[in-house]
Amino acid sequence: MVSKSKAVTLASAVALTGSATTVGDTFDVRNNARGSLAVTWAKHADETLLTLDVQGTLDDVVWFTLPTVINGGATISSGVAAAAHGAVKYTRDVTGVFHVPVETYGAKRLRVQASSATGGSRGTLTVVAAGEFLS
Repeated sequence: MVSKSKAVTLASAVALTGSATTVGDTFDVRNNARGSLAVTWAKHADETLLTLDVQGTLDDVVWFTLPTVINGGATISSGVAAAAHGAVKYTRDVTGVFHVPVETYGAKRLRVQASSATGGSRGTLTVVAAGEFLS
């Protein structure tokens, strides 16, 4: 049996910028082997691309990009770019909610950095996280 942590909102309708910026709070994953992020992008009509980078830290000082758990043998639809296993960033060109599975690899915390491509109003990002407890 697998136990899941309570879902925690890390960011709620945070305005995006043109450069990679940490969006919302960090999420403690010390007791988690895996995590799930539910990311809601409410893009502005002129926006063309969201880039999402999920990062982990061992010591709250040095942050590194966590690999994804996407199967590289398939092309992902619904606006998520195709990515090989171990690819480190997600891109999306359509508004809506999407799931980002995360392997924590012993990280202490994770955070989400995001940016969008177009100048002016870029839209907002909401991030909810949950983890799977280690047995």
